[in-house]
Amino acid sequence: MDVRQLRYFLGVAEAGSFSAASVRLGIVQPALSQQVARLEADLGVALMVRNSRGIALTSAGEVLRDRATILLRDLQSTREAVLTEAGGPVKGSVTVGLPTTVAMALTLPFLRSMRERHPQIALHLAETQSGHLLEWLHQGKMDIAILFDTNGPQARGLEIEPLVTEELHLVSSSGHDPGGNGDCPLSRALTLPVLLPSREHGFRRLLDAQAAQLGSTWNVVAEVDALPHLKSAVAAGLAHTVLPRSALIREIETGLLHSRRICEPVLQRTAVLAVPSGKPSNAAARAVHTLMVELVRDQIDRGDWSGAAKPTG
Repeated sequence: MDVRQLRYFLGVAEAGSFSAASVRLGIVQPALSQQVARLEADLGVALMVRNSRGIALTSAGEVLRDRATILLRDLQSTREAVLTEAGGPVKGSVTVGLPTTVAMALTLPFLRSMRERHPQIALHLAETQSGHLLEWLHQGKMDIAILFDTNGPQARGLEIEPLVTEELHLVSSSGHDPGGNGDCPLSRALTLPVLLPSREHGFRRLLDAQAAQLGSTWNVVAEVDALPHLKSAVAAGLAHTVLPRSALIREIETGLLHSRRICEPVLQRTAVLAVPSGKPSNAAARAVHTLMVELVRDQIDRGDWSGAAKPTG
């Protein structure tokens, strides 16, 4: 099993057929088929089967696809790290995961800073829920991610740095505000019908834990994982929700939504910057990590990140 065979195998797996992979990889189809056959012979297992639509991976093929993807990415990262340490510009590919609510505040300034400071780093941003990002970090599919709810065993195998703390607000339709412009006690918020993300979200687990400290639960009328749909439903007056103010700036400015800080106690969440502790670092990943920390701290100092503060302790 060698690197060329793995590249050819992944090419076929991604293209879905030998003919399509032959065009993409620039190799004649018989030679491509021969390389994959040699790989199967070396491993002693069938990796794919041909069908009327092209190819389908066997269970062994799916395992090799996942492992080979990580292996080839690490090989490329190693090459780039060696060249960078030898005095060249910082190069490489880095995959960064952002929870949706953080992505709203951070994506544009982060991309702008990366283009200015490290234009030769190939950046891949993935936006999804914190639970998925945590899983991808453990699987080696991601280099850096911002996470929530990392106080338990799920944080094992990760190096974690507190990044930003945000106060949480009760969010309501401007026409269905539960009363007043001041803070909303948590005991009052727990009685109101709310829409929250599912328990796969670290943010939801955090909210449930804070309610449990009062011996209570949230009055969840529906779970909505997509943030745009969640805010639209709240704006329509269907229920309330809980979010950091940074996720609401546009809707508050246009008068669609109204928010009140939750108090007694004040609800907060802390986002952390996480990297796999067992994965060798490289210059590109270190550069992205450093820039992310600097950017967030600068945004907090300038007041550009609404409701955010530097973590204490």
